[in-house]
Amino acid sequence: MVKAGSGKGGHPMKLQLIRNATLKLDYAGHTVLIDPFLGPKDSLPSFAGRAPNPLVGLPFDTDTILAGVELVIISHLHEDHFDDTAKHRLPKGLPIFCQPGDEERWFSRRHAPSRQGAVAGPEAHPT
Repeated sequence: MVKAGSGKGGHPMKLQLIRNATLKLDYAGHTVLIDPFLGPKDSLPSFAGRAPNPLVGLPFDTDTILAGVELVIISHLHEDHFDDTAKHRLPKGLPIFCQPGDEERWFSRRHAPSRQGAVAGPEAHPT
């Protein structure tokens, strides 16, 4: 776990590696889950032809990982960045941010937990 000093506005940041690309970010009183790969060890076929994935188990139970999460960011549509376990365990309606164009691919495939709350790209969340 990385704890950084005060960020902009004096808010501390905490970044925790869960597994693979899965990160939990606490900043300014908000919690973000990045690339949730939540399946049990060896639950997916090998990505490289060597061993089933994920290669290691989760360091905490899924409820602990999801505790306090207000937003999910998915960097891209590989199964090691958003798997079926995450799809089923994320609360319905939880906002999901993704790359422009990916949201439609999710909804036409099995990836999206629901159409509600999915937003793609910076134009979907103007500052």
